[in-house]
Amino acid sequence: MDPPDAPPPESADFGVDLTRIAALGLIGASSPEAAHAYDRLDFTSVERLYHQLAGDLNLGVAAFGAGDSLAVAGEDVINAYIVRTGTLSAVSSARRFCIGPGSVIGLAEGLALHKHRMTVTALTEVSASTIPIYRALRALYRMHKGLKGITRNTVMRILQIGEIPETFK
Repeated sequence: MDPPDAPPPESADFGVDLTRIAALGLIGASSPEAAHAYDRLDFTSVERLYHQLAGDLNLGVAAFGAGDSLAVAGEDVINAYIVRTGTLSAVSSARRFCIGPGSVIGLAEGLALHKHRMTVTALTEVSASTIPIYRALRALYRMHKGLKGITRNTVMRILQIGEIPETFK
């Protein structure tokens, strides 16, 4: 149960505005129409990424009920999740915040072969795209050297680590 000072479920500290995404209609993410709509609607990079990932048929889909855990601090990362709908509570030893659509759970930790840093629990019904970590690692090993460097730096910044993880060497 969240303490009284936790944000209410309808107020996420991080999440995209799904009404803005819905304004795109059924435009394919890689279409020229989408590029024009992104500019016309002044989409942020997070909103663009959300739209592209939400339409990716190569990703799995998972559903969670209120109270279900998507991640438990200290446990191995098996799947990363990209939240499509719903609101979740994310708790680490030092912080508690509320997250929503567009949030990515476990990907940085999984790519670095670290355990989950936070416990993430659904506050409402949640749908999420899933990325099995073994698939993400397989793609990482085949990745272009430049893109792998960008990914490495991003993962290190997210995890606030100074040593390059073995998976990126």
